[in-house]
Amino acid sequence: MDFRSVDSASRKEIRKRAIKQINSGVQKKKVAMMYGVNPNTITNWVKKHKKRRD
Repeated sequence: MDFRSVDSASRKEIRKRAIKQINSGVQKKKVAMMYGVNPNTITNWVKKHKKRRD
């Protein structure tokens, strides 16, 4: 799957799933590979998510 090739609503859902997986202990590298993004992208998503929660 290439994250860039999906619509906006699907991207939002993918971000949610990725963050849930990270929070449950799945490695960033593995999550990044599943969704076709760079591991640094996953890090950014998690940081933004934490910032919104604070």
